[in-house]
Amino acid sequence: MTRQRRNLIGGSRQRRGLGIITQGLSDIKELARAPQAGVIENTRVLSTGGAGAVAMAEHGNDYHDPDYTPQTTFDDHGDRHENGGADEISVAGLSGELADDQPPKEHGPSKHTVAVDTRVVCFTVDGGGSEIPDNTQCDIPWPPDLGTGAAVAYRLLADQSGSIVIDMWCDVEGNYPPTVADSMPGAGKEPTLSAAAYAEDDDLSDWANTSVTAGSTFRINVVSCTTITRFSLALVVRQS
Repeated sequence: MTRQRRNLIGGSRQRRGLGIITQGLSDIKELARAPQAGVIENTRVLSTGGAGAVAMAEHGNDYHDPDYTPQTTFDDHGDRHENGGADEISVAGLSGELADDQPPKEHGPSKHTVAVDTRVVCFTVDGGGSEIPDNTQCDIPWPPDLGTGAAVAYRLLADQSGSIVIDMWCDVEGNYPPTVADSMPGAGKEPTLSAAAYAEDDDLSDWANTSVTAGSTFRINVVSCTTITRFSLALVVRQS
């Protein structure tokens, strides 16, 4: 084949190659002139192949449309974020306080720690070094502002080992003074020491009456005493 013919063939191939490239450039220009309103579903990828090929990073239409305007308004979709919605918003993982007041959920008493108010009514009788006589009495008022309550326990402490039986009476102010008819423990249940200096009882459910009314008066009465010259009796009252 002559050199002239080879040149003609080579020139024909070059013209065909230039035609393909020109067509490709024309397609790109056409896409650039017509901004795409949605997602481009069909595209052409022009590559010469080999190590010189360039991969394009993922990107949106705004990279190709110079007239693209960012969307600033959206359709109403609040129900998507509400309870049970497709994109429900939960505050479980948030911290801090919510702007709106939140109504409390229904719950039982186990969720609360309730402080129970108790009062101690303390009687002290001192015989001045002598054995305390029978029928010795001592009064202590229960003020009206303390409200009602119930006797729940007592502690009895003497200055020495001995024996003593103490009755306790309680009645409202209008019936002052209390009498044996107003006995709280009842017969056989009175605070007692028997050859001892200390006694206690944390369960007064066997008493005849444990109720305390606002404005009442307590009176203790020494039923009998041996050896003991001084004692203190503390009655624990739980307020209602």
